[in-house]
Amino acid sequence: MWSADVVQRKSPVGLYFNYLYVGIWATLAVGVYIAIGYVDADSALAWLLAAIVIWRFLEVTVWYLKLLLDRTHRYLFAPERNLLFLIADTFIGVTLTATLLAMAEGSSTLVPTWVDGLSVITLNGRPEGYSGGWADGATLVGTLLGLALLGAGLALLVGLVEEKFRPGPPRYTGPTGITRPRRLPTKLD
Repeated sequence: MWSADVVQRKSPVGLYFNYLYVGIWATLAVGVYIAIGYVDADSALAWLLAAIVIWRFLEVTVWYLKLLLDRTHRYLFAPERNLLFLIADTFIGVTLTATLLAMAEGSSTLVPTWVDGLSVITLNGRPEGYSGGWADGATLVGTLLGLALLGAGLALLVGLVEEKFRPGPPRYTGPTGITRPRRLPTKLD
């Protein structure tokens, strides 16, 4: 895959590839969300847009399940960067959930569906006023993603606390000892 080649070469693009990747997906998610407002929910284009949304759902869910279950996975990046990506992927997840809700029966304009997508991701269940298979799918996928993001966020925070409190003998981290001041030469020497 081309992305693995970029990262393995240690090029400047490889160092910031994750930021670029998440930025591209955020832009694509917003674009799909806006486009879904102009597409009939039963058209082939709507199904294609839904496939893009579901692909990103699966990708984000797998990433955060690995972060949650594999201890070495959280050492790939600094915890602060993982939290930054968690926030960015939560925004993307809410936007993708709202995209599926916008295709459901009973959906209104785009802004309320985004708020309702946030409600699904934060584990409040399916909002009132939506019905049909798209609403059920959005609720199922959004809830699973919300659980993965919540669990991964907690794992990151527990990992940060764990680094501060390691079991074992006490370690002194202060100065290693008092050094004697050098004797300055005098005129008598």
